[in-house]
Amino acid sequence: MRSMKKRGWIVASLVLYILSFSVVWAQPPLAAGTFLVATDKIDDGIFKESVVLILRHDAEVTIGVIVNKPSEMKLSRVLPNHSLPESDAQLYFGGPVNPMTVSTMSMTKRPHPSMTPLLDNIYWIPGLRALGHIVEQVQGEERVRAYMGVSTWKGNQLQKELAADSWVVAPVESRLIFSEKPTQIWSKLYARWSGRWL
Repeated sequence: MRSMKKRGWIVASLVLYILSFSVVWAQPPLAAGTFLVATDKIDDGIFKESVVLILRHDAEVTIGVIVNKPSEMKLSRVLPNHSLPESDAQLYFGGPVNPMTVSTMSMTKRPHPSMTPLLDNIYWIPGLRALGHIVEQVQGEERVRAYMGVSTWKGNQLQKELAADSWVVAPVESRLIFSEKPTQIWSKLYARWSGRWL
């Protein structure tokens, strides 16, 4: 009798453990300062296994940057005298639109007035000149990420892709934007917000 109760407890615990991974969390509304997480319906091309940080979303256009795809290009190519940590010292592939332009994500408590606030102490600003200024001013635990190009959707294009389950919307976690292991971001978010095991 005791062994049967023990087996029952083990089975119940195992079921709860499995369910904890398979729950699909309620998605937040799409807005600036949220993540777009690609689903397995995007199985090739630029956006496969991408996580996009939304910078702007309105009736006309949605703009974001891919945060989990570092390029092989180093910031030293454009800013030879920086002293950033290795994970911040790479240029990241932000998206296929305007790939020769650079924009910057900065985590700082000393924002410049020209920066656009996204989250607490996280700001976005376009332009190579701005990147150079920010890198020169980095102090202590402040962080910087530079992106080449952006990702854009016009009109209701993105809404159609969301309706087709090509993306899930997830709340932003600041630590993931500046993760030292950016290539692992997608698998973590996809498992959590799609309710599927990888």
